[in-house]
Amino acid sequence: MKLYTSYWAQVRNFPTNLIVLNTTIWPPRWYNVGGIDKRGVISLHCEPLRPGHSCDGLCDGRCEPRHPQDCAFLREYRKQLDTIDFDDFI
Repeated sequence: MKLYTSYWAQVRNFPTNLIVLNTTIWPPRWYNVGGIDKRGVISLHCEPLRPGHSCDGLCDGRCEPRHPQDCAFLREYRKQLDTIDFDDFI
């Protein structure tokens, strides 16, 4: 199995043989969650990878510099991801 990460703008360029897993709190309006777009790309939420409640209110989108050690949101999100056993997850 291959896993890819991407910015939202690139999702539109994905080949039709991929499944998009939303890991964001708020996907863009054009993102068809739980459906299939006009090109056949399947879109699903991936709850375990979406930022949890411990991340609420920690990001206003203006972090500088953008390094995990300098960002409360990224530090908290990393703690959340560290609780996932990715061998079992995948």
